[in-house]
Amino acid sequence: VAHEVRLSELVDRQVRLPSLHFDNSGWFLVRAMTNETKNYQFASTGPYYVQKGQEPRISRKSVQFFLTWLDEAANKFADNLEVHKEIMSARPYWQDLLSKANVD
Repeated sequence: VAHEVRLSELVDRQVRLPSLHFDNSGWFLVRAMTNETKNYQFASTGPYYVQKGQEPRISRKSVQFFLTWLDEAANKFADNLEVHKEIMSARPYWQDLLSKANVD
């Protein structure tokens, strides 16, 4: 969490969120939550990607997560040739991305 802003503060700021500072490329989202105790209620934007400099941030750990996920999905659908083929068609993309990874 970079900032917590109460609704009343947001109104005072004319609905402008505080600025964010990024040291590196990466992802962020904006989430709104309520203090309602009966239910956990929230709303969220989709993720936004911020790139610093010319090189995107590619995490080996994140890419490996998806390669492992593909392996598990391929094993789960080994008997379904059509689905298995589609899963395996994603593998070259992630392998290529792994070769370009620039952070752990």
